[in-house]
Amino acid sequence: MITFFAAGLIVLLIAVDQWIKVWAVNNLAGNASIPLIPGVLQFSYVENYGGAFGIFQGKTLVLAIITVIFLGVLAGLVVFFGLKKRYVFMWILAVITGGGIGNLVDRFYRGFVVDYIDFCLINYPVFNFADCCIVVGTIVLMVYIFFTDRAAEKQKKAALEKPEDNTPPEI
Repeated sequence: MITFFAAGLIVLLIAVDQWIKVWAVNNLAGNASIPLIPGVLQFSYVENYGGAFGIFQGKTLVLAIITVIFLGVLAGLVVFFGLKKRYVFMWILAVITGGGIGNLVDRFYRGFVVDYIDFCLINYPVFNFADCCIVVGTIVLMVYIFFTDRAAEKQKKAALEKPEDNTPPEI
């Protein structure tokens, strides 16, 4: 049941991502940037033929293959952990998967990824909603793993330090 909801979240994130990208193509392509916070944040249309930060420019097929493999692994993890009732982990993986598929749709449909969020304060690369899902999901995943590993270690240590009760039962 919970895997069904994770699949719904993935579909929702892909739909939101594609809707925003259609808006960006229709309203930003060929037009000037739209400032949101002047000098800090604006909407700018960029066609990204590479990967994150513009790496692997023009290697669309290679990037698509890598993405498909990575998404296959993530989808397997979503199903596996969904069946084991590890809800938080599964939801995090669903967010990363939704972002990855959102950009993959662009690679297959357009031949490039539409980027539009321009954090111009520090001349940061232009990115999109799917990228946000991938990055935020990955950061939350690292924090989740860090804290669940620490909690598991504490439980293990407490179990080892707990003295065994070897006294015979009273009659």
